[in-house]
Amino acid sequence: MRYLHLLPLVVLLAGCAHTRGTVASYDAIARYLTPQLIDRHLINGSEPSPTPDVRNEDGKLLTDFGGRCLITIGRGNSFFTEADYKKMRGGFFASILGAELLCPKIGRRAYVAGIEQDIALFTTTDGRFDIRIEPRGTPQPVDVVGVASELSELYDRGANKRAAGKGGIRALSQAECARPALPEHNRYAGASTRR
Repeated sequence: MRYLHLLPLVVLLAGCAHTRGTVASYDAIARYLTPQLIDRHLINGSEPSPTPDVRNEDGKLLTDFGGRCLITIGRGNSFFTEADYKKMRGGFFASILGAELLCPKIGRRAYVAGIEQDIALFTTTDGRFDIRIEPRGTPQPVDVVGVASELSELYDRGANKRAAGKGGIRALSQAECARPALPEHNRYAGASTRR
């Protein structure tokens, strides 16, 4: 009973720690969500993006670029599952417009939804995150497919660097493929090389 007056403070601190922890769990991809990324994909004479408003809602990270677009990040399979993808890919619009147009090669799986405005959904190549990019405003101010594609590429490059730093088997095989084998003696440079 002596410390009962501290209970609200403990609850408040625990809530703040959970929010920070949730945001930190998305840091691997959220670090690439910058106004410059959005600005590279502006269309229809849109103004440059302001500093984004970032918030945590129901375990998802929402980043609002002030009237340009809203990007939602969740854990893999949290709102864009393999079953959803298969259902959308075989749907009515896919049969009319073609699956190639509605399912661009972005990450593990991707789908472009919407009638008046495009909404891009994709799962990162490693399946760790689901991302939804929704335009804000009319006419559509941002090429959401371009943002999704670039965000996926930036994340994949960063994930490969992190994996290479950890020395995993996948990282080792990628590093070996990326680096040509050097001969023991490089006759063009006149010096010997070591691995």
